Amino acid sequence: MVTTQNLGHLFHVEKAVQGMPGFNASGFTAISPVHNNTRRAEINPALYAHVYHLLGSNPSRFTSDLTFYISTVRAFLDRQEESDLIQIPNGINADAKKRISEDMGVALASTFMTAAFDIPWETISQIPANSKLASKRPDFQSYRRSDSSKPYIFEAKGTTVLASVEKATTKALEQVKRYPVSAHSKLVLTSYLSANSRYFPSTTFVIDPPAPSAGYIDPGISTLLHFEKTLQFSGLIKTSALYIKLLSKLLKDGESRISPINEIPWRQQAEVQALRESYDEESQELQYLSTTNRDFIGQRIEADNATVFFGADKNRIEKGLSFASSEEEYEQNQIVGESSLRSLLDDGSLFDMQISLLS
Repeated sequence: MVTTQNLGHLFHVEKAVQGMPGFNASGFTAISPVHNNTRRAEINPALYAHVYHLLGSNPSRFTSDLTFYISTVRAFLDRQEESDLIQIPNGINADAKKRISEDMGVALASTFMTAAFDIPWETISQIPANSKLASKRPDFQSYRRSDSSKPYIFEAKGTTVLASVEKATTKALEQVKRYPVSAHSKLVLTSYLSANSRYFPSTTFVIDPPAPSAGYIDPGISTLLHFEKTLQFSGLIKTSALYIKLLSKLLKDGESRISPINEIPWRQQAEVQALRESYDEESQELQYLSTTNRDFIGQRIEADNATVFFGADKNRIEKGLSFASSEEEYEQNQIVGESSLRSLLDDGSLFDMQISLLS
């Protein structure tokens, strides 16, 4: 007959997390009315034996990676001495401490997510590496049983050194809050595992990091940043570098809306002049393409039997370099003929390809 003993663990849950829609506190007990942010959970080690076999039975899933963490946790808890709270044994070496704390951090974070947000274990998966999306990614994504429209993303950390909790949490916050994926929540769960609960008990700190400043996603700023791509597309490479350098300084000064160039502070006037001179110089080396009512400036490339033009409306470029809003409206339009392709986007950029049909 197998017998198991429930082990207690403390979760210090930020108020912002407790106030999230769908948060369920029924599996946690506040340790006192005064300290209702710190909640105790009872964990039966049999849970991890079950989860290990549940997830390990399907090695084709990302969730199979979770079993590598759980396997260490199972062995650790099987040898856990009878105690009120999860505790690291005295005398354990540094390598074992590191492995146990990391793996227990994942197990305890996953346990919290399943209990607090009704997330099934089978939906917890490691986020695959994608350097094009973000150089630093959080650890895991998961989905609520009643709403799978968006994930719950979380980063799990574990340490046996109390002084390292803040450092580990700060690093995790960077990974989570800058990860550019829409989610119900993006949480950081840092677990401290104690060797002596009389000093400071084992506790997992659950934090909801603030989102980046709204200035980063302001549509006006987005348009200004996009203009760098328009310049590069048109072949104005040096000009684009000077433009983004000046724009970065203006944004750093706290400008949420950029004024026309004639109103830019005097301390940036030398850079304004350099930007104008660069455009005048580079534009002399570019080509023009005229339509019925617009002149486009850009680069024309001859390749075998095709001529390709990359450019943008000359008026739009000059307005953009003056940080003035353009009153021109460009209707997105793609026209494909037997030997031609012309595409105009609403930012004023034009892609034109003409093919010489061989006789």
